[in-house]
Amino acid sequence: MSVKIKENRDKILFWLKEELLAPEEIVDPNAYFNFKIKSGDLWLNVVQNVHFVDSFIVGTKWTLGNNQLNLHKNIMGRFKKDSLLLEFTIHVAE
Repeated sequence: MSVKIKENRDKILFWLKEELLAPEEIVDPNAYFNFKIKSGDLWLNVVQNVHFVDSFIVGTKWTLGNNQLNLHKNIMGRFKKDSLLLEFTIHVAE
């Protein structure tokens, strides 16, 4: 790990601790670092991937329930629904 990456890792770790987010370091062979934190009801990961040295990723995974899905389906018109389906299809195919 380069000095610059280590400095960035240490700064982010310090900030996460300062914000009382109790970071947990996850062993990840594809990342220079991967911190797991909890914000509200969501678990988040703060990651610097080895393939994207100039970027940090903050990501989470959540599942929409039927109420949320139905709300969005009822709000969107037919054209918007078709466009959204096409966009999802393209992303899944990639």
